[in-house]
Amino acid sequence: MGVLYSKADDPGLDAAIERALAEGPLTIVRPGKPSMVMLSAADYERLRGELAVPSSPTPRNLIEALLRPVDAADIDLDDAIGGRHGPETRKPVDFGADAI
Repeated sequence: MGVLYSKADDPGLDAAIERALAEGPLTIVRPGKPSMVMLSAADYERLRGELAVPSSPTPRNLIEALLRPVDAADIDLDDAIGGRHGPETRKPVDFGADAI
């Protein structure tokens, strides 16, 4: 990856950098069409997946996790759905002749 050093005497570039840092990624348009995106180093690293936070997987890790085969023996439905769908939470149904 190339490196561009910002000079204090370039007010346009400095303003763009400050805007991208404050507002998020900044699309740069050259002759009527988007040509690149300026974003903070932290956003770039997050997108590259180098700063993966265990509670917030990066898109690459999320896709890999979703594509990974799951062994049904590893799934505990009682733990997954809790007691809110157990037999004691349902009303009894009477299928007798006078129930209609």
